[in-house]
Amino acid sequence: MNEVTARVLIDGTFYLRCEFDHVESVIDQLELDGINIDDVTWSTDQLGRMTVSLTTATAAPVFEFHVNLDERGEFYADVRAADGETVFEFRSEESGEISLVEDGFMRHSKDIAGLETYLRSHGIIPADASIENA
Repeated sequence: MNEVTARVLIDGTFYLRCEFDHVESVIDQLELDGINIDDVTWSTDQLGRMTVSLTTATAAPVFEFHVNLDERGEFYADVRAADGETVFEFRSEESGEISLVEDGFMRHSKDIAGLETYLRSHGIIPADASIENA
């Protein structure tokens, strides 16, 4: 065998059938294709054929920040997961104040960095997640 003869992706793991000398080039090619490799293991069967398992790194989740209302002292926004599910929402009180801002978690109503920190610290989003404007 001079080249990779099989490349199958199952549940985030690539299973390759190749010679040991080709493992590095396969990893390089996958990374060029935009696939980050997290772990590499290999085994040899009774016939001396090697199978290499390359586990892909899991991409950090990205959430979206949606401002639904921002006028005349009223503010309402939410944070949504990639599937569109709302994971957190907040709104101004009758006085126009936003408790996250008043309590110092956010500098202003659209402070995404402050909101990210708050949601991570309360376990609402994972530690490696990010929030982007919708």
